[in-house]
Amino acid sequence: MDNKGKILIIPRHLVILRFIELPSIDASELKNMAEFQALKETPYSKDEIIISYRNLGSYKKGFSYIMLAIVKKEIIENMMQQAKDEIEDIRLETELLYSFLLQKGIIKSDKVSLAINIKKEYAEIVITDKTKLIFSRSIKNRADLMKELANSMLFYNRDKANNAINDVNVVY
Repeated sequence: MDNKGKILIIPRHLVILRFIELPSIDASELKNMAEFQALKETPYSKDEIIISYRNLGSYKKGFSYIMLAIVKKEIIENMMQQAKDEIEDIRLETELLYSFLLQKGIIKSDKVSLAINIKKEYAEIVITDKTKLIFSRSIKNRADLMKELANSMLFYNRDKANNAINDVNVVY
């Protein structure tokens, strides 16, 4: 019998996710900056949310590129109550999708790739520049998929620093 705890997977549409550059490479400074950014991004108090981030690397001297995740604490608490076993770890579905895309070679190491992950109740769009995750958007209502895809492209292209997309994949 397997005694390992469960991994709680948080669907993308339940999370506010931002990809941002911060002017530091120091871990303690990044933690404080990530918390400050999270509080700017939401109308909730610090006690109402869970803030997490993943340092995706340094791409400019003295800067770090992070994936900032913000979720309402009550969402996590409700999901943990529904789990029957002890929770060993919590993961964002976007991270697992990204790992899957890398593992299967769907993300191209020499291209900017867009992947659309279509689920029964929602979809997620992710964009990678080479193998760096740079954009994610959740679409709760799949009926609006094309409209939301167009809006996502407008938002992505608005940043002139973003490279043109060369590769599109649909995963379901």
